[in-house]
Amino acid sequence: MAINLVSILLAAGWVVGTVVAARLIGSKPITVWNTIVGGHVAALGVALGCVVLLLSPFGFVHVAYVVATLGPALLALSAAIGIWRGWFADTPAAKGFVAILVVPGLVGLWATHIAPFDLKFEEETVELPCERSGTDPIRIGVLADIQTPTIGDYEREAVQRVMDADPDLIVIAGDIQQGDDPDYSEFNELFASMSAPHGVYVVQGDVDRIDEMDTIVSGTGVVWLHNEIVSLSIGDRTVLLGGNEREYYSISAVEMHAELGAAPGEVITLVLTHRPDPALVLGGSVDLVMAGHTHGGQIAIPFLGPLHVASDVPRKVGAGGLHELDGQQIYVSSGVGMERLDAPQVRLFSPPSIGLLTLETPASCAS
Repeated sequence: MAINLVSILLAAGWVVGTVVAARLIGSKPITVWNTIVGGHVAALGVALGCVVLLLSPFGFVHVAYVVATLGPALLALSAAIGIWRGWFADTPAAKGFVAILVVPGLVGLWATHIAPFDLKFEEETVELPCERSGTDPIRIGVLADIQTPTIGDYEREAVQRVMDADPDLIVIAGDIQQGDDPDYSEFNELFASMSAPHGVYVVQGDVDRIDEMDTIVSGTGVVWLHNEIVSLSIGDRTVLLGGNEREYYSISAVEMHAELGAAPGEVITLVLTHRPDPALVLGGSVDLVMAGHTHGGQIAIPFLGPLHVASDVPRKVGAGGLHELDGQQIYVSSGVGMERLDAPQVRLFSPPSIGLLTLETPASCAS
């Protein structure tokens, strides 16, 4: 709330700075020069505000985002009033400039209130090596980064859509709760509602504390994998599923990876992890890594991809979907939720998603 208030005040400062600059310079109609002057006033205010408030990097981005989207919209409103009152010349150029200034506000409205809830359903087919025994396909429902302070209809819909796809098992790639004073009973109830014929499995994410994980999974039937491996018999297949702890590079996590890599050739091996980074070192030693964490970048640029994925994997991998990385197959979910607390709660060209993975032997193995 405090960050939003500061952001709105700074955005309003942009308007005041621009109007004052226009009046002092005396230019008519409103020009790009006026806006540049006002924009610099706002940018200085953002910098000073962040220093004074000692905001986190996420907080700085939050303030900058609100100023960049709300500021021009408020400026367009003040400019329109200025034209109406005769402070600025009523010309096509002035009206066109006002119209352009509205665009960032519309983008901000969409990215904040619409796009974060436009949940996509992804389906991917994962080809297994020919030496894996059995022929039955295996269907895995994937959830990641629910990352919300409270459970609402949106989160319940995400879970229900995964179960409606009738997967053999469901995996949750961490980052479950993020917010102040959560009601853990809501999360416990959500987890208790999940079911699949061969179980539901979860790993700890960056924002999940040990005590939170215990409370959320207690009595739900969901299995929390902490550098543990479970053996599953699904149809005519044998599957070993290993779940990373949050510190995916720890000794026990590395030992778990090694154990999976040494599994008999007929066994399907899977790793569930929060961060996708283990794929960088596994080198194809397991059949599939399933991860979350990146939120698909949360903000992406068309044709260029996400600005940042908070991981050492390439941006195109962090953007989400099924990829091969250094010989290792990896599926990265863009997640259900988004970064909370100080961060701007926004998605831009990086929609949230749930996934259904079908693991099967390719037809070429029969030849």
